[in-house]
Amino acid sequence: MVMVGTNDGVIRLWKNVHESPQLVTGFRTLSDSHSPQHKRRSGLVFDWNQGNGQLMTSGDVPIIRVWDVERELSIQDIPTGTETTCITSLRHQPNSSKDSIVVAGCGDGAVRMFDIRCSQKNGVTAVLGGHTGWILNATIPAGNIHTVASGDTEGDVKFWDIRATNSPRNSWNVHKGEMTSFAVHDYIDVFCTGTQNQKIRIGSSKDGKELNSIRYHDGLILGQRIGPVCSLAFHPYKEILAAGATDSIISMYRAL
Repeated sequence: MVMVGTNDGVIRLWKNVHESPQLVTGFRTLSDSHSPQHKRRSGLVFDWNQGNGQLMTSGDVPIIRVWDVERELSIQDIPTGTETTCITSLRHQPNSSKDSIVVAGCGDGAVRMFDIRCSQKNGVTAVLGGHTGWILNATIPAGNIHTVASGDTEGDVKFWDIRATNSPRNSWNVHKGEMTSFAVHDYIDVFCTGTQNQKIRIGSSKDGKELNSIRYHDGLILGQRIGPVCSLAFHPYKEILAAGATDSIISMYRAL
């Protein structure tokens, strides 16, 4: 099954996507009546756990809304304290009790952690600072559930231990204010970054060193520069990286 979200706050769930796609359900997860105080908007941001059917949604609203997808029922609203900014990424902690730990990247450069088991007024458990740009992605690798990895538009990449959040465990500046996407592999110690200047950089999560870089397409369009990178994603287990660019081309690479 595949879940797709759009900036009007609507989620749609599809099945049989490899043969004859069929729409299973669709519903509005967030109201479009909220008028944010900030100029730049993130649109709808969500994280879905297909195993237990729990969906978390946010974006240009000062809440994280938790849904039971099977019942299409909103079960909890968590205030985020982000009235003057927006949520740019959401990720639950894999294997946590009922997805209780959630990490959210924000447009003001903060990474906020929430425990949905706490009272609705006290959901924020930690604020990870140090970034100066819009958070592109803040995530918890499935193979290292005590680590938060975050990357921002200024080219800064940080790795945190959620048990000691006063300062990052590792911090590197991998680009000079041009980063457009950031992803971390769940089980291999690598991360990747993409830029507007048509480059993908693959680095080590241990020391930040560059392991590989991609500037050109291989195969059918040999020698052509890749487009400005807008999205990156690793295969859950394999050393495979998918990259989307603004020239409407999606490419897949062996990362190492």
